[in-house]
Amino acid sequence: MIQKVLQELCIHQIELEMQNEELLQSKEELYSVKERYFDLYEQAPIGYCTLSEEGKILQANLTMATLLVLPRGKLLGQSIKTFISRENQDTWYLYLQKLLKTHKTEPCELQMAKGDGTLFWAHLDVSIQHDVHGVVALHLMLSDISSQKEAQIEFEATVYTLAYYDVLTQLPNRRLVQDRLVQAIGAVARSGLYGALLFIDVDYFKSLNDTRGHDVGDLLLIEIANRLRSNIRFGDTVGRQGGDEFIILLSNLSVESTEAAAMALQFGRKIYEIFEKPFDLNGFEYNCKISTGISLFQKDSSIEELFKYVDIALYHAKEAGRNTLRFFDPKMQEAINLRTTLESDLHSAIAFQEFCLYYQPQVDKVGHCTGVEALIRWNHPK
Repeated sequence: MIQKVLQELCIHQIELEMQNEELLQSKEELYSVKERYFDLYEQAPIGYCTLSEEGKILQANLTMATLLVLPRGKLLGQSIKTFISRENQDTWYLYLQKLLKTHKTEPCELQMAKGDGTLFWAHLDVSIQHDVHGVVALHLMLSDISSQKEAQIEFEATVYTLAYYDVLTQLPNRRLVQDRLVQAIGAVARSGLYGALLFIDVDYFKSLNDTRGHDVGDLLLIEIANRLRSNIRFGDTVGRQGGDEFIILLSNLSVESTEAAAMALQFGRKIYEIFEKPFDLNGFEYNCKISTGISLFQKDSSIEELFKYVDIALYHAKEAGRNTLRFFDPKMQEAINLRTTLESDLHSAIAFQEFCLYYQPQVDKVGHCTGVEALIRWNHPK
């Protein structure tokens, strides 16, 4: 009987030793896993930290401390808000409130400040966890995306420039000028001040291109843009309408139309003064002449009408011999309408054979016919 008990005890001892060996092996494996996890956590390329519900940093890995340029000991206990840039404090607050309300993890991009005050763009992912006691903890992952953000900002700036600026002269293009004109019309509606729009067309530009080449023509456009840009008031706009046409938007002139017109005229004369000096086009001296159309605008002006008015004024400037400027007035519109009607009626007259040919004899003193004068008479239906 005693022998049997001793045998069973021996078996139990062997089992316990085996279990103890398994436990030791499991403990070593657990320790090894813990070490690997700790290394992964510490050396991860992303900053990790645990925050309290109020935003205090409770734990942080080495990468987080490196990103924020602070020893981990000084990092712990601080509010994460300390490292959010002043401009992005509201963004962080709204993001955190939404997260606490919905418990839905969403990425957030904002500017943060390192311990030395250097700003950088950060990508954040924050999730909510509860411990066994139901206490809320926030797990934050942070990565520095400054290079990607700078590339994105540069790309967006390039796209904006291509959309709203002329590639050759770097002046605002027609689209941007129209946008600013909409704003200017809204502004004059509030202030009661007149504004003015000027169209400038380069005289004989085609001849320059044909004789000297497009490279020289492009250089002239660039130099014109530089002169115009340097001689407008702050708040006014100079743009390239297209081809050899430039456009200037003047704001805040006067509440009186007569005074506003005088101010626009004075500015127009100043433009002509800056064109008196010849342009140096890679050693070729060129005296550039321009024609200009001007129209005032106020709160009830429409963009379509305004562009039509300055076009008409520019047309009359060219009809007057070029190298001059003209203001739009309703009489110009009437003249254009009459000319357009006449041209249309002339086309119809040919189609409907409304012209009749007459010969008027020419005689000498004794009554002999020496020739005839041919006359065309128009039997206009009206």
